[in-house]
Amino acid sequence: MDESTQKLLENAKLTPQQMETTKNVFEKAELTESILCDLEVDLAYILLKDAGLPISICIKVLEAIKNRDPDPDGLCTLSGEAATVAEKLYWVKAVIATLACVTAPVVIIGYFHESGYDANVNDRTEQWLVTFLPGVIYFIILQVILGYLAMEFSTGTTLERSHGIDHKETMEKQLTNAGVVGALIATVVVAALQADSPTDDPGSLISQWVMVNLSIALCFSVSSTILSSLCMLYMEPLSGLAYTNFVSTMALYFGEPVASMLICLFVTLQAMILWVWASYGAPIGLLITVTVSFLIIRALVSVQNMMGWKNPAIDAKTRAEREKIYPREEFDNLILRASQVSNEVQPKNPAPGVGSINVDTQEK
Repeated sequence: MDESTQKLLENAKLTPQQMETTKNVFEKAELTESILCDLEVDLAYILLKDAGLPISICIKVLEAIKNRDPDPDGLCTLSGEAATVAEKLYWVKAVIATLACVTAPVVIIGYFHESGYDANVNDRTEQWLVTFLPGVIYFIILQVILGYLAMEFSTGTTLERSHGIDHKETMEKQLTNAGVVGALIATVVVAALQADSPTDDPGSLISQWVMVNLSIALCFSVSSTILSSLCMLYMEPLSGLAYTNFVSTMALYFGEPVASMLICLFVTLQAMILWVWASYGAPIGLLITVTVSFLIIRALVSVQNMMGWKNPAIDAKTRAEREKIYPREEFDNLILRASQVSNEVQPKNPAPGVGSINVDTQEK
């Protein structure tokens, strides 16, 4: 039995006989303080009861969990060089991704603009081939990347969370930040879409691709704001087991606002590079391409470094439990059992304003 679990049982104020019984049950069922502290009270109660502990001991253990001392923050002063060192592979991935998705495309479009190819793009058939078709393919690729990033953001922050934090409050802050930033970017994108073309000919290749990037940016910025609002709307009235069920089912939607915001910034920067290139020529266009490319590389390295970070306060067993995916039927049965236990201990007379609504009656 680890030290933290031993301390938890000592704080439960058990009799010597109860302590011996509880230790045997904990060791047989492989229960630890970290596992119990990650569960809702109702689920922890079911776990203790199923392990074979009497109700009186279960209540004492749950009280000890509720009243346990918070972990020390463990903060110390570290230099940036010693503490924040990204793996070399992160830099390689970031450089390749930036060169392939940002630097090369804008340089190619800028080259065609400087060579006078724009004069031949006014043909509608050619515009479909050099703007619409590549733009749709680009948008689909970004949607695939969005799904991956959304799940990484949603599950990563959940897996590495510290013990005792209010997960719902954390998600509310994340959604609020993503929604606000998405709304702010949307105002910039809408203004840019309604502005004049960067060249005298709106049908030129470089002007067309400024609009392609801005159109995609508008989609992701509005999506970030809408999904943040919807998640907050349905999450706010939930708590306990209902919140656990909702978050586990809708995990993709909770990570998508942040991922959409980042992709929106990415394509907005591409549009800005092309706009500057079209307005001020190749020298300034190449300069802003280099500076923005470095900015994106740095951001990608930072994101990878944070995604790869592991919370030292979370042991491997706890992390494995958090990563475990239960079949939906099994998970729903667990939630149902916990809800039944919760209803047994709640007062029969609800507080004023609290009660159920008969849907059939309401419809009549």
